[in-house]
This record gives sequence, C-alpha cells and structure tokens, in this order.
Amino acid sequence: MNFNLIKFNWWVFAAGLLYILPLILSSVDYTDDIGRSVSGYGWGIDGRFMSTLIMQMLSFNQWIAPISPYTQILAAVITCLTGIISVKAIYKKEECVYFLSLILLTSPFYLENLSYKFDSLSMALSILLSVFPLLFIGKSYFIPISVASLTLSLAMYQTSAMVYFSIVLCYFIYREPELSFSEFVKVSSSAFVSFLLSFLIYSSILKCVAGDVARSEFLSLDGVFINTILFRTHAYYDFYSYLLNSGYSLAFLPFAIVVIYSYFSNLIFGNESIIRRILLYPLFTLMMLVLTMLPNIVLEEPWYTARTMIAFPFLIFGLSVICVKHAHKLVVFTSIFILYIYGYSISAVYSNVLKDNDKYDDFITTSITEAIISNSESGTNNVIIIGRSEYPQKTRNLYQVYPILYKLAPLYSTQDWSWGVRNLSRYTSLNYVYDARKRQEAYANLCKNEIIKATSLYTLRKSNEYYLVDFNKTKC
Repeated sequence: MNFNLIKFNWWVFAAGLLYILPLILSSVDYTDDIGRSVSGYGWGIDGRFMSTLIMQMLSFNQWIAPISPYTQILAAVITCLTGIISVKAIYKKEECVYFLSLILLTSPFYLENLSYKFDSLSMALSILLSVFPLLFIGKSYFIPISVASLTLSLAMYQTSAMVYFSIVLCYFIYREPELSFSEFVKVSSSAFVSFLLSFLIYSSILKCVAGDVARSEFLSLDGVFINTILFRTHAYYDFYSYLLNSGYSLAFLPFAIVVIYSYFSNLIFGNESIIRRILLYPLFTLMMLVLTMLPNIVLEEPWYTARTMIAFPFLIFGLSVICVKHAHKLVVFTSIFILYIYGYSISAVYSNVLKDNDKYDDFITTSITEAIISNSESGTNNVIIIGRSEYPQKTRNLYQVYPILYKLAPLYSTQDWSWGVRNLSRYTSLNYVYDARKRQEAYANLCKNEIIKATSLYTLRKSNEYYLVDFNKTKC
C-alpha cells in the first residue's frame, strides 16, 4: 500500500469525518469518560495496557487527559484507513471496489466505540492492527507480522482479535472457487498459530505489567458449559432484533436480496462441485456471524455491549465480497449505499439523543447534588439508587422508534449500576455502594429513612450511612 492509494481515496476520509460530525458536536461524556475525566485512570484492570500508554503519551503525563474531539476524529480517520486496507488486502488492484471502505465506520454498533472520548482511538488502532497483516497473506513473513500486530491489538482492545479471523474469512470468500484445500489449510493454520502465539505473548506481558488477567480468562469447561454457551448466544437476539426493528430491516432488504441472488447465481452457474457450492458461502457467513458474538460467549466475564460487536461490519463486508463476485457492481453498490444512508441517519439520531439525555441528566444531577450538599458537611457521600430515572420527554419516543438506542444510549441512573452514581458525581464526590448486601438492606429499610427532598421525578432520603435516590417515589 502506498500514499497514492490514500490520496486516491480522499473522499473516504471526507465521508468519515462527515459521519462522525454529529457525535463530535454532541460533545457528551460516554459512560467511562466521566470516571476517566475525574480520576484520569487508564485501562490496566481491563488488560489494555497499550491503550493506557498511548493516551499517557498523548497527554504528556501519567494522568489520562481529555483531548477529545481529536481522539474521536483520529478514530474515524483510522477506521476509514482500515476500510481501505481491508479492500486492498482482498481485491488487490480493483480500484472501483473502494466504495466498500465505509462499511466498517458506518456500522450502527460501532457508534458506541466512536462515542468514547478516551477509548475510541485505541479501539480504532486495534482494529487497524488486526486487519494490517492481511496485506502480507501468502508471504513468508505473514506469521511474524500477524503475531506482532495481534499482540499489540490485544493490548489495546482484546475483542478486535475477532476482526483478524473475520478478514481472513473474507479472503477465503474472495478466493472461492480458486481456493484450494491446501491453501485453505495453510492460511487457516497460519492465522490460528499467529493468534495463539500472540495471545500467549500478550498474556505473559500482562502478568508482568498488570498481574491480573481475570478479564482475559476463558469460560471453564464444567457441567454447565453448554447451557452457558446457549444462554449467552441467545442474549444476542436482543442486539439483532433491536437493530432490525430500528428501520435497519428496510435498509438491509435490498442488500439481502442481492446476497440471495449472488448465492443462487453461484449455486446455478458455479463450476465447482455442487456440495462446495451449497456449503462454502453459508459456512463462511455463519462463521463470521459467530465471530460477532464469540468474545462474550467464551470469556469468563462477558460484557453485553454494542462495542463488543466489533466484528459485525466485517460480516457485512464479507457478504458484499460475495455480491461483487456474482452481481452487477452498480446493483451491489446501490444496496450498500442504502446501508450508508441508514448509518448516517442513525448517527445523527443517536448523537441528538445522547445530547438531550445528557442535558436531562445534568438537570437531575444538579437538583440532587444541591440537596445532598445542603444536608451534608462531608466532602464525600455514599449514594444508592432505587429504580431508574425516566427517559427525557424529548427522546422517549425515539427509543420506541429506534429500539437499538436501548443498547447504544442506556439510562445511567439505574438501580445496581455503578455508572448511575458516577453520572451523579459531576459536581461533587459521590460513592457507589459496591456491597450488594448493604444495598439490599437499604432497599428493605427505605421507608425508615427521612425524606429530605421530594419531587415529581424522584424522592431523596437520608440514612446514617447513605443518601437514597428513589426514582420509584415509593409510598410508605
């Protein structure tokens, strides 16, 4: 890859910056951003020590400084570059197919990754590193480059490793029907060995650097292993159903028709054996679908969030590779363009919802904080949330129209969620009560505590140890 390739595809970067513009303009601290802004902590507990190092270098300090929107802008640019590299790695010299480069950036699930003011840059870099080795596939140095890239990628965002396998599957799809069994075995084994070596190196470094690999441990092979796998797989039903019910089904329909046409075109007119024509495309597609869910299926500690769906756009990319092989490019690009339009639309809707939710949260936080400060002489107070705050009047209908917002823009002020208290800590120091037993006792004894403020939105009570924010407005 050379500079001329980037220069030729300048429009990809321009489109990428336009895509992230609503998110930049919203300027909302997203979940972890609030804590990192206050405490300046890194990602050591998550095993992402390279993410910490990168942000420390950019901050010129051990304290992680808020340097957004530059982090998010760079994340968008890097993701566009990753899209260009993905196309280059698969198609080599076919210039017209660079239209597919925006599939990665415009994935609805990827909006969460881009929302993080602190995390977005390292996440984007980790995806780039997962795709980069494919430029050297078939070369003698493919394995060492893969090992080095994947080790760095794992140290930035572990889930991105699924992207590596996804892009390898996209390569197999492109090579079909010329793909020989020996080439399949050689590339597959090289990719697996590369990942295994990189994971071992990463785990060894992690033990030395952090001493805690709990979030990188795999699910135990015990008596409930199969049931756990099935339960976790079913948990992804919500992700896909929420997305499809958010208008994505209409946007996806033309592309789905082209995919089906391409499959049957290969089935009818392909030259390879009938079994191969029937099985290979569906098998590769199923494998890429599994990769979108795999981290939370096999890891001991799952995180059911949209940001872990980082391999989803590569599923779409893989399907587009099938379509380009068997359908007219103009038809394929038109169906992809409709998905792009949806992506830009949901980006704007999502960004406005984040902004309006943040204004509402700030209104609630100010009200609660003023009451706590006026009733406390302590600089730090323990807070327990009961129930869940309501959705703002301005956005509640949008959640019904776009259910995917429940996954992308959740309400922070929710019972038993530490980020609810973190969200209330904008103007003063408030502590979340991590002891579940103490929280249960507080719920049970709620009515024994005096009310210090009652509104139509919440009731604030005070005990000897805690302030209790009751969004249920419990009647005693």
